[in-house]
Amino acid sequence: MALSLFSCVKPEEFDQRLVRNDLPYPTLVPTFVSLEVDGALDVAIDAETRNVTVDLNEQVDIRKVYIKKCKVGISAKDSLKFEGRRIEVEPIATGYHDLSNPMKVTLTTYQPYVWTINATQNIARYFSVRGQIGSTYIDAVNHRVIVYVSSKVDITDMEVLTCKLGPDGITEYSRTLSEMKDFSQGMSISLTTKYGVEETWSIFVEVIDFSVDIKKINPWTTEAYITADGIAGEDNGFRYRKAGEDVWNILGKANVTSDGGSYTGQFTGLEPSTEYEVLAYSGAQESETKTFTTAPDTQLPNHSFEVVTKVTGKDYYKWFDPMNADPLCQKIWWASGNGEGPDGLDGTATMGVILTVPDSADGKWAVCAQSSKLAGILACGNIFTGQFTEIIGGAAGAVHYGRPWSTRPKALVLSYKYQGGLVDCVDDYPVDDVVKLGDKDRCQIFVGVGDWDYHRYGGSADSPVRVSTAKNERSTLFTPSSPGIIGCGNFVTNETVTEWTELRIPLDYRSLDRMPTHIIIICAVNYRGDYMTGCSTAKLWLDNMRLEY
Repeated sequence: MALSLFSCVKPEEFDQRLVRNDLPYPTLVPTFVSLEVDGALDVAIDAETRNVTVDLNEQVDIRKVYIKKCKVGISAKDSLKFEGRRIEVEPIATGYHDLSNPMKVTLTTYQPYVWTINATQNIARYFSVRGQIGSTYIDAVNHRVIVYVSSKVDITDMEVLTCKLGPDGITEYSRTLSEMKDFSQGMSISLTTKYGVEETWSIFVEVIDFSVDIKKINPWTTEAYITADGIAGEDNGFRYRKAGEDVWNILGKANVTSDGGSYTGQFTGLEPSTEYEVLAYSGAQESETKTFTTAPDTQLPNHSFEVVTKVTGKDYYKWFDPMNADPLCQKIWWASGNGEGPDGLDGTATMGVILTVPDSADGKWAVCAQSSKLAGILACGNIFTGQFTEIIGGAAGAVHYGRPWSTRPKALVLSYKYQGGLVDCVDDYPVDDVVKLGDKDRCQIFVGVGDWDYHRYGGSADSPVRVSTAKNERSTLFTPSSPGIIGCGNFVTNETVTEWTELRIPLDYRSLDRMPTHIIIICAVNYRGDYMTGCSTAKLWLDNMRLEY
């Protein structure tokens, strides 16, 4: 019917407005690549949530933040489909902006994508008086300060030791320290910054019954962090010993840090899985004795890859054995892109591509991850904690990273060799890490402990972090900036290593208090193998992994 209708229209009478293009525009997802901000301590870009977080130093006027440079982009493969066009940014990201509230910015390719720029600004605030008990309570929202002292302190004639309630170096106060004496009715103090910000703070001193008290014990494997409340200005510290011993050890003053009357000791050189006794003292007073037990120095199951068996009915291998005496070696703990076929889930081995194989080292087993090329597409050899879960579309795959874990190691130590090469496969790469044919390829070894929730990260209870290399899921690629990470270490190199070499990867902890629920270790022969980019003849050998505490 439509054909007969248009056949009655003369070409010169044809109205182009009647033509409708039903072909969909391609989906090209833009991202912020970088943001250069005056006075920024850090800029974190999260492509998955489309959030940019700018951490400002305390001397910046958050109401007038200057963004000097802004770089946006799309992936290498998508850029070919977008050639000759520019990503539209609305409003313009550069220039001065009020970031006291989140700022919405829309990046548009063929479709609009709304991003949020958030600013955080942590102002270091403190207030302390002589004879103070414990730490100061500072309510930055309501501008209130509460300090606790014992009944021996005359609150009508006090000595203020420190007072900083606004940004450093740009704040003027209505009172000097020597003018702050009588707190019997509380005290108000006004401050003004050079940007014209004015605040009035209320300061209260409360008299409480005093006793030295241990507030928090945070034991690790060979150390512990313990916090107590005492009296500021007194001789504050700790004594400790193994449970059952007679002699007390005094913690060195270099290991004690104070915040008013609150103080924290770092106890080092402890033994794993050992019970200790500790007491705090402040002047002549002592707390009750408390006990704690250090964490075990748990090692990785099958850390030298000695447990290796053939997949049932197949000619490739898995790194577990249901008949092994160690229960943790009876099921999948270490996995690879090969998959485990009938003993687990299918991987690349079902397509005839075997990427990870056992090898020998000093007469014992090691593991070798090797890359391959199939129909011009790179397949990256790897071994990791978790499980390969599915092949997607014949060329991409999905894995679940992680295994249950509860200790906090200081480093991952292992032996490795690496045969690198020049990149001969380029499918894609992140916008901030351009890879070209002929570049030297890199390998990667990552270790991290964290408290990832599988409901949020898409994996399973045992392996909580889902990662897919499928094009439409690439924003979920795992990165060291994951907020679930408590501590991590990352090793990347392009240098060939022909002899077995010991490598130590230290973990950098972002929190000393959070407890891990899982550990993730990823060893990949191609650093950008998740983008199917790298050298197709590279090899990475691994052996004797152990955790250092």
